[in-house]
Amino acid sequence: MTDEVLEALRRMNNSLYPPHGGLGEFYIWVDDFDERMKLNESLDKARDFTWKMLNT
Repeated sequence: MTDEVLEALRRMNNSLYPPHGGLGEFYIWVDDFDERMKLNESLDKARDFTWKMLNT
């Protein structure tokens, strides 16, 4: 990954996490507890992966 691409990804990622809100506070709501946990697990993994890639 080039430095320019990585910097562009960092800017996009930072725009998703404003000081008050953003994807960090986003979760999927489904009335079924097990389904909700399963869906949010995928979201958490994607969020963690993005954080690790852009902040290491």
